[in-house]
Amino acid sequence: GIIEHDLGGTILALQRIPLQPLLIAAVWDPLNEESHVVLWDIELGSERGRFTLPEGAQAWRFTFGHTIADLFIADAHSPRVFRVLFDIEAPERSVWEEIPTAAPVSALAWVHDELSSLEANIEDEDTGASVFTDPSVNRDYEHLFVAPAGLLRVDIYDLKTGEWIDVNPLDDVFGGIPLSSPVVGIAATPHREFLRERNDLGIRLQEKVVAVSTYQ
Repeated sequence: GIIEHDLGGTILALQRIPLQPLLIAAVWDPLNEESHVVLWDIELGSERGRFTLPEGAQAWRFTFGHTIADLFIADAHSPRVFRVLFDIEAPERSVWEEIPTAAPVSALAWVHDELSSLEANIEDEDTGASVFTDPSVNRDYEHLFVAPAGLLRVDIYDLKTGEWIDVNPLDDVFGGIPLSSPVVGIAATPHREFLRERNDLGIRLQEKVVAVSTYQ
């Protein structure tokens, strides 16, 4: 019952595109030493198109942003992440920019938060205690969590400002979250989760959560 498809190289990563009968694959061509990102149609069992990353790059891990047109690709060879404007109709027309990282990235996840239109309307009409906003909670952010290989930490990139975040500005070390163990994977929740912490009104905080698994 197994059907084999040749994508022209070694598949290093494979991911389903959300809400679409499509896959994207990171394919490494060892003969030409080229890295391709292939769009595969599950229903047709055929390739829809591909684009080739710059010389020396090797696509390794994927995550999507706001839409399927906003694609992030970790490079296994170089300290960078590609932010791709992914053209699903014609992948060869996709364009990208590079985000420098501290080391090649082994795992990554995208997370953001903002008030929905319904929440914003309720907030505007609220005359008493704030319902959805809290001074200690940032409801307007877009972050990329990355695990630089060999550094035993997770770094956080602010996609709105284009800067890396110093997670502990009170110490002398600029960087991410130290974990003392290599990172296996990172995943972000699509919705807010209840935390144990409560605000000054005794209401449990709700925030997006990023889970990180390590070898320990």
